[in-house]
Amino acid sequence: MNLRASSPLPVVLLAVLAGVMVTCQGYYFGGGNHVDHLPAILRAMDATYLPNDFLVNSMEGFPGRYFYIELLAGLGRVIPLPYVFLILTFASNIAAALLAGLAARDLFGDWAGPIAICIVMAVAGIGLGEATALRGPQLMPQTLVVPLLIAALWAAMCGRPVLCALAAGIATLFHPLLGLETGAIALAALVVQWMVWRKGEDQPENATGRRRLTGDFAHLLAGGAVFGLFAAPVLLAYWSSGGRLPTEQFVQIAAQFRLPHHYIPSAFPAADYRHAAAFLAAAGIAWWWLRRNGRASRRAMNLAALIVGFILLSCAGGYVLVEIIPTRLWTSLQAFRMMIVIKWLGMLLISGSIARLLQGMDEGEHLEAYALLLSAIVPVAAAVTYVTWAAKRLILRVVSLSGVAFGGILLALAVAFWNGAVPSLQFAVLLCIGIVLHAAFARPGRLGKVAASAACAGMIAVVLAGFVFPNNPARNITKRFATEPVLTLYDLQTPEARTGRWAKANTPQDAIFLTPPDWGQFRLMAERAIVVDFKSFVWAEPAMAEWNERLVDCYGEVQRAGFSARTDMDRAYHKITDQRIIEVQRKYGISHAVLYRETETRFPVLYTGSDVKVVQVSAQYAK
Repeated sequence: MNLRASSPLPVVLLAVLAGVMVTCQGYYFGGGNHVDHLPAILRAMDATYLPNDFLVNSMEGFPGRYFYIELLAGLGRVIPLPYVFLILTFASNIAAALLAGLAARDLFGDWAGPIAICIVMAVAGIGLGEATALRGPQLMPQTLVVPLLIAALWAAMCGRPVLCALAAGIATLFHPLLGLETGAIALAALVVQWMVWRKGEDQPENATGRRRLTGDFAHLLAGGAVFGLFAAPVLLAYWSSGGRLPTEQFVQIAAQFRLPHHYIPSAFPAADYRHAAAFLAAAGIAWWWLRRNGRASRRAMNLAALIVGFILLSCAGGYVLVEIIPTRLWTSLQAFRMMIVIKWLGMLLISGSIARLLQGMDEGEHLEAYALLLSAIVPVAAAVTYVTWAAKRLILRVVSLSGVAFGGILLALAVAFWNGAVPSLQFAVLLCIGIVLHAAFARPGRLGKVAASAACAGMIAVVLAGFVFPNNPARNITKRFATEPVLTLYDLQTPEARTGRWAKANTPQDAIFLTPPDWGQFRLMAERAIVVDFKSFVWAEPAMAEWNERLVDCYGEVQRAGFSARTDMDRAYHKITDQRIIEVQRKYGISHAVLYRETETRFPVLYTGSDVKVVQVSAQYAK
């Protein structure tokens, strides 16, 4: 098993397949977070787009998404916007897979490349605080910057602060939060590492030691300067973007009401804590073994530990300084979003430990590697297997290697299925093709390389065929790898989409609609303004307070927070009265309302769908 494939081509081919599979499995346009991203992009493309819509007007000029919006709007003027989204989604997922594979290969050897791609692209990992995903079938700002974050972390682990700062700085333009925090934490860890190493050197007398100290310090200064060039304009634009709400109101609206699933640790599901603890245990044991046995660079391992430590401290601050003692700074940091970094580093370490075992000379280590690899799909199973493996190495030395390995496999499977785990076809396919590619390129001879590459290309073709032609003759096979995509707004068939199409064709362009609280997609389909929707949160201050006020005016006060509040608002909207609708009209100038079919009203009904109806709002018909 100690095969070495010097060519990076297996990693490149597997990364393309992984990126294609991830994108094709559930790609959609116009839903989810696109509900609040697309209107701003369409306004950037056309200054006359929805001039009377509160959301669109509030987002215009907001620095947080400026470069992301301008990039997509600029490309959308050349290529139809739906295809811009499609191309960038493919490119981002492929790049994330490729950089993960190359980083693992660089740090832990050839076997780590394909294993890292399989784990990063096919395993969900931890979701504490709904941590940002490392890949996905929908383009968002974070999707675009994940490859840059991986590049920044890889550069930091290799001791290259300038490259780290450059990658994190570019990421800052498109996602200020993730870019700024990743760059700052990685560079801070490099500085701490340099200071500790410098102190340990005790002023080296030889010229080589002095040159290394001076050179590292110069690189750190250069990295800080590069990062500052990107960070300063973004921070300046944010702090000069307008008025500020009082801290208490800001925290209440953003963290406690709209996004408790991101901000408030006591609101996170207990299962997320179990999975996070299990994942950290598995990754921590992998780190311990790699560092203890000299299986990886001590410098890289120490830096990874520093980065994880800084993030866990910031998450502790996210509890104390958001939930207990609310502060604006810590709320703005959204500390739990940085779990994406821990997720990637953990997956990298797990991949590295498995790869090092596979590259070992002892056959027993191969069996252990198989157990660890099989368990990686589920965090709890990974923790059980890694703990079993570590215990054997520390305590149970009398137990045979094969016994521990296969015992770990059985225990991991039992725990996984007890937790409702479903074997991942995507993971299995990527792993099988990755092994074939690695084995083929590790041996001399061109025939094996060509055959393995052709097999990978054939799998890519199968996935793309199912994506482009979902009703192909082999759809019973291709549908397992590619779902029917939603490529344009015309492919959407939700009640919002159908009602929106009718409104676009039958109402004036300056019409303003009152809609159910989760009908943000209606704005896109109808190209008509709506008063407010719960999903499309307005980050600009003080428009954030107006967003909250509009929700109360339209749907009433609610006691619960987050998506539970949306449910309560929707329940209340079923019973909305004509008098309340008139009050909304007087304040916000609505001309139409989308009501549920069972809602009693005296307003003229213009359209009736399966679940809703559109009425024309006029005071003369009110009760």
